[in-house]
Amino acid sequence: MNPLKTKLTYSLCAAALLSALPTYANAQMDEIIVTAQKREESIQSIGLAVSAFDEKVIERLNARDIRDLAALVPNLVINEVSIGPSLSQISLRGINSQDPERSFDPAIGVFVDGVYLGSSAFNLLDTFDLQQVEVLRGPQGTLFGRNTTGGAITAVRSRPTKEFGLKGSVILGSDSRTDFKLVGNAPLGDKAGIKLAGFYENDNGLWDNPAGGVTGAKDR
Repeated sequence: MNPLKTKLTYSLCAAALLSALPTYANAQMDEIIVTAQKREESIQSIGLAVSAFDEKVIERLNARDIRDLAALVPNLVINEVSIGPSLSQISLRGINSQDPERSFDPAIGVFVDGVYLGSSAFNLLDTFDLQQVEVLRGPQGTLFGRNTTGGAITAVRSRPTKEFGLKGSVILGSDSRTDFKLVGNAPLGDKAGIKLAGFYENDNGLWDNPAGGVTGAKDR
């Protein structure tokens, strides 16, 4: 066989194979609907750097708070600050707020159900009853305001199902870890619903704290 024809045949076969790969990949990929631009749309159709996680992914992480999501999001670092409850320092693309004091505006905005958390206090969100979490990298001032220089984290809690239902979990672990979580739904007429949710978490922490006569107790 002519070497030129052989090379041409191989090239055509390789081109056909490469052209088929995106089709196969798209066929295996589930469509992800996000609200990063204040409306529901496919994550593949928006011009933003977004990482999105649904309820199933969050539950598989078996994490108490959103710190474990940092391992799945490029350029995201979340560190707990021990001087206050649920307080953290969030860094995204190398931009963060060095001082977690309440009078300093954070560089990464955190939103829960569209409501902005105005300081670093209580922004270490618990994963309990989270329906979706979206991490938007880069300045988001146009849609989310001035305190999103490095990006924004938006979390959405589950909505009432308008049907009778009960969902809960119990986790028992080392260091006296005990987690109880419960979510209940009920209808209110034909067009409304009510949801009640609560959780309790307790463990002995990672170190001993003899202050006040209590050794290693951590309750939140």
